[in-house]
Amino acid sequence: MSGENVISDLIPRPEDGPGDGRKMKKTLQGLLGSGEAMIPAGGFPGPEQVHDIRVNMKKARAILKLLKGSAGNAWYTRENSEMRDISALFSSSREADVVTKTIRLLSRKDPEVFNAEVVMWLKSAASTAIAGNSSEEVGNRVAAEAADRLRRAWYRVCFVNLSTVDEEHLLDGLWESFLRAEVAFGKARVTHYHEHIHEMRKRVKDLLYQTGFFSRYNPEHFSKLYSELDEIASVLGKCNDISVLWSMVADQARQLADKEYLTLERTFAAVRTAMFSGIEQRTLILFRTFYTARS
Repeated sequence: MSGENVISDLIPRPEDGPGDGRKMKKTLQGLLGSGEAMIPAGGFPGPEQVHDIRVNMKKARAILKLLKGSAGNAWYTRENSEMRDISALFSSSREADVVTKTIRLLSRKDPEVFNAEVVMWLKSAASTAIAGNSSEEVGNRVAAEAADRLRRAWYRVCFVNLSTVDEEHLLDGLWESFLRAEVAFGKARVTHYHEHIHEMRKRVKDLLYQTGFFSRYNPEHFSKLYSELDEIASVLGKCNDISVLWSMVADQARQLADKEYLTLERTFAAVRTAMFSGIEQRTLILFRTFYTARS
């Protein structure tokens, strides 16, 4: 990333006018409404729709964090918890889509360990784990519950007043998100543990989605910031997918010979660590720029 002061150009100034409360409200309604629309009546959404619904909930929760100071803690707590629970309803169905992509990624990263035989074993082990957590009847009930909760959340947003959102609160919310991401990054750099990388991913996602509401202050620089955050978040997502796949097959892998188990465990971790290491410097530069601008 260039040395341009990207972040400072996004910070609102008094002459820029009122906050983006109305825009945020419309966006929240759009995210909730489109999420409900992706759930077929009496059925379960497909893999792409499940992914999009979960992304919608992440974006909605990122917006809620920005609005917390203006709309109140009670409203934030209730709606954030509800949207987190809606996303969680689809977590197990997301696994099947993750498996195929992640196995393909692993075989590219280390074809010697993840050869054709191991790939077949991974697919079988993952399929067994997924089959134990799903059924069509349960899936349809989950989808119906999610649609109902999305509809109710949409109506609740209709009655919250966000027309005079305070810009200072918005900026404070963005800064808090950055600080959380920075702390998570610090832990992940030291340990490379899955839990810390996963936490960093969540915090970077918040920061990514929230920057969208500051775009009008300087669209040119905003696009650079958004692009950097998006690429970092994408790599962190792949790191998380590797960890999710390992958690799915680990119990069955323990039935293998000790040498085979240890080889798989270490290679999973090594691929994840190598991918994370590839974005460390970029993240460090980006976060330093953010901190310098705010200071």
